[in-house]
Formats: sequence, structure tokens, C-alpha cells
Amino acid sequence: MQAFAWDLETNTLSTQNFTVAHKRDKKGGNGAPLTEERDIYEMTANMGARRLRSRILAVLPPELIDDAINECKRTLAHGGTESLADKIRKMTSALSSLGITPQMISGRLGHPVDQMTPEEVVEMRGVFQSVKDGMSKVSDWFGTQHNKRPSISKDADSFEKAAAGQSEAADA
Repeated sequence: MQAFAWDLETNTLSTQNFTVAHKRDKKGGNGAPLTEERDIYEMTANMGARRLRSRILAVLPPELIDDAINECKRTLAHGGTESLADKIRKMTSALSSLGITPQMISGRLGHPVDQMTPEEVVEMRGVFQSVKDGMSKVSDWFGTQHNKRPSISKDADSFEKAAAGQSEAADA
């Protein structure tokens, strides 16, 4: 099969040739052969749609993709009728089911959990989904090196404080 996307404005063409085996993967490594027409059609349509989406992303300008992602994050952060406090409560509950404590979340954010911004709730949703799906581990997100506010000495100069995200006014 071949998937392609062609941007006629810039004359950019992206193609991908691929083979779809007529079998369904199973855990354990041995796939089951597909013999029904409908199963074969659905498998090839699914694989074709995935490759087509990747080809479309390949020809889109990166700025457009970044703008779309940012708009999705904005919608997730500020959309819906649920209050921020309820979103925070649900998120901390979901994270606790994975062994992530409010103290760990506070350490990563650099402030108490109840002061989370809508954008941070969206970030924590991504963390939850990544850990839940097995794409990352809790230690990837909540190890000491991942805290947003690194500790610095009291006699640090202005450059060190700025690099650590602290202002001169915070010390006064």
C-alpha cells in the first residue's frame, strides 16, 4: 500500500510505502491470520489511515502544528464547566491510583497542589496517561532531578537565581 500527502501550494509530496500483513497481533508474539474479508478490510483501512495522518503531518508547516497543539491545550485547560478545584481533585485522585502522592506533585510543580493552574492540570493529565499506558515510569516525572525549582544557595548571584527561576524580589 502507499499513503501520500501532497501540498499543492508548496508542491511538497510525502509518500510512504508499507505492507499490511493479513494477521492480527496478539500478546505473546504469535499473530492470528485474518481470513474474513471484513477483518482484512478493517486492518488495511486502519493501517492506511495511520500512515496517511503521518504523511499529512509531514507536509504541514511546523508552526501550524505547534499552534494547533497549543490551541488544544488551551481548550483542555479552560474548556468545560467543571471548576478548577474539581479538576485538581480528580487529577490528584487519578495520580494517586498510580502511586503518585500530592507531595510528589508539589515537588514537581514547585508549589502546593491546590495552587495548580489550568495548564498544569493539563500537563499532569499527560503525565497520568503516559505512566498509565506504560510509556514512562513515575520516576521519569517525579525524580528529584525533575523538580522545576532547583535549590540554590543563599549567596547565589543574580544569574544563578534567574536560571533557577527566582527573582531578586523573592529574596527581599
